[in-house]
Amino acid sequence: MAGEVEGEKHPGREGAKDFAFDLLLQMTDSARPALEGETSLEGEERASYNRGLVTFAEDHGAEWKTWGSDRWTLGDRSFDARIFRFAHAWAGFSVDDPDRYIGVIAYNITDTTVHLAEVDGASYDFDFTKTFGIEDLQAQADSRPDVESVVRAPARHPDHQVVIATPSRVITGSRTSPRQ
Repeated sequence: MAGEVEGEKHPGREGAKDFAFDLLLQMTDSARPALEGETSLEGEERASYNRGLVTFAEDHGAEWKTWGSDRWTLGDRSFDARIFRFAHAWAGFSVDDPDRYIGVIAYNITDTTVHLAEVDGASYDFDFTKTFGIEDLQAQADSRPDVESVVRAPARHPDHQVVIATPSRVITGSRTSPRQ
């Protein structure tokens, strides 16, 4: 998972420390126990666990300068990154671009060397100028047709595995062609 935030556009926030906190909270949040079942936590035990996640992210995010380091690339540009390892995951972010932080969270990947490429969000029906928050992601999802409804529908078209249509393209098998 990768994301980018323009550091100067968040008044009152503490730049790299705050970005490190957000990355660590996201990384550890993905390991929460299930809401139901054998491994679920309830009541005060769950509340304590949730508080612990925030404390963990705050404490280790504040120490971002002591994290490991690596060199990442973005196109033909190279820059420094700070890396924090935890269990089977790591989180890292760029530190030498004064206008933005680029963050990456990886699971079950040991190599922290990252090679990124600039992409045009329109090529993926995605607006990369929006933040990766729940509200912005949901607004983007709501603005597109629900092609997944074809997969969820109990009564499916006989060719639902072969053709899924969207307003801008028709996907047939593994080929993509402009919609006619």
